[in-house]
Amino acid sequence: MNRNYPFGWGSNTDVTFAARGSGPGSEPEVKNTMAIVEQHQVVDLVTNHTNEHAIFYPPVDLASGATPDLNMGYQAAAQGLAGATNDGYTNVRDSADDYETSGETIDWSYYATRGLAFTFEVVGAAADCNRTSSTSKSPSAPNYANCTVPDYTGTPGPTSTPGETTAFGGHPLRNAYYLALVYASLGRGHSVLNGVAPPGTTLTVQKNFSLYTAPIQQNTTPPSSLPPEAIPTQLTSTMVVPRNGYFRWDVNPSVRPTPAFRADGEHTGPSGFLPETWTLTCSTPHSGTHRITVTIDKGERAWLSACTSWPRVGG
Repeated sequence: MNRNYPFGWGSNTDVTFAARGSGPGSEPEVKNTMAIVEQHQVVDLVTNHTNEHAIFYPPVDLASGATPDLNMGYQAAAQGLAGATNDGYTNVRDSADDYETSGETIDWSYYATRGLAFTFEVVGAAADCNRTSSTSKSPSAPNYANCTVPDYTGTPGPTSTPGETTAFGGHPLRNAYYLALVYASLGRGHSVLNGVAPPGTTLTVQKNFSLYTAPIQQNTTPPSSLPPEAIPTQLTSTMVVPRNGYFRWDVNPSVRPTPAFRADGEHTGPSGFLPETWTLTCSTPHSGTHRITVTIDKGERAWLSACTSWPRVGG
């Protein structure tokens, strides 16, 4: 599943033709995850994997280069998550420098939304939990009671070995999840829209753009590839204005990171940001539908005029 996300799909880095899926984002589980992210303002995403002991952030292949947010809090947030485990997690880096892949959740989510996205590789710190490095992948699952639960709680399991007790005791991974939730609550980590509208008004925020696959490798001899495929992407979410008529909407920035994968192939970054806009639609109970566009960057707060003063839709 973690080679099927559409952004950068098709390079076949660390995946076979049979395992990458029939097309970019073709699998139902991937579609479901994408729908959650596309229809909500996910400012901090954590995807869980085994069986290493690490926290990764994009990019997932070296040719993409660093993200434009790397030194604007992205790397620091990852290190903070690791520190929250009482330094039980010390392998904190961009995913590509651990091992290169393609079509991963975190690359797609970040470049689609600019919400931070992290891969937690869990339980791999103890040799008794099957695997200690990415070069020795085990086909068997880790012991749940002595590996998975202790890694999460920081408390040894009922029959933990000395190695498991040392690896997980006093290093609760759940503290990192909690810190991720705290980060998501901080307005300076995303963007905030404030305004007034008639109570019961439905607000919609939306943007449309295309992401791209990698040049799509074909199963031919000699090797060949097709041009990158455009992936139409729509981010849209809604809220209802409360009875007091005031709203605060925590959203991801409209200003999006310039993608590494584009119509003409892969580009090495960081390449800055795209000054895109959110389209806000205000559908009131009695005053009709109104619409404006807003350009907002990370950490910014926009104070909007009353929604009934926005241009009316349809006249």
